[in-house]
Amino acid sequence: QRSGLARTNDRTGGVGAGLLLLALLLAGLPAGEGVAQTLPALPAIDGERFEPEVRAQVEAVERAVRQTPLDPALNGRLGMVLQTYEQYELARPCYERARQLAPKEFRWAYLLGVARTELGDQKGAASALREALELDATSVAAQLRLADVLFAAGQSEESAALYERLTRQSSPLPQAHYGLGRIATARRDLAAAAGQYRRAIDLFPGYGAALYALGIVTRQMGQPAEAVEWLARAQPLQRSRPPLD
Repeated sequence: QRSGLARTNDRTGGVGAGLLLLALLLAGLPAGEGVAQTLPALPAIDGERFEPEVRAQVEAVERAVRQTPLDPALNGRLGMVLQTYEQYELARPCYERARQLAPKEFRWAYLLGVARTELGDQKGAASALREALELDATSVAAQLRLADVLFAAGQSEESAALYERLTRQSSPLPQAHYGLGRIATARRDLAAAAGQYRRAIDLFPGYGAALYALGIVTRQMGQPAEAVEWLARAQPLQRSRPPLD
């Protein structure tokens, strides 16, 4: 009578042989080739879309990446250069490559989340930002960006929890109060929204988006004179926002 072990070997022999064959094939590949085959392709960059000085900068980094395609820092740097000029569609695969080549590097997960956010991929952005926070749970920038993404995706409860956590820091973030104001506005709790916007402005008086949002909310609350004042203050500060370390 054959032993149970022998019968098990019969059932799993095909799988074992397959794994052995795969190992032998991979062993025959040049170093790094197995990894390279799973990476997203480098983007096709049309240099004509850039001014000459910018084109030279982009082409220099792209050339370095193509010479050393498995260097995560070079892949990420190309993404950063492209992101600087708001070429998020081109930056995304660069960050995906850097992320895959250096999975323990916080910045590539975070910047991938940023690029996906700018491209409207809220689900993909949230995934990358969660991965970034697994690598550095203390990152204020990643927490804030994830809260913004979750709000945009309609997940207001989780978004509010993140904003609340950021308001309880030793240095409260005006952006977090602004985010809570947006959630309250979406819920039609205008009084709560106004309170959060005011707190954001107290922390950063030149916060253009919060000034504008408070103007809209006070007008909806039946306070037109006050609304005009807030909107007038917001007008020259449309691009002004609190700094983020």
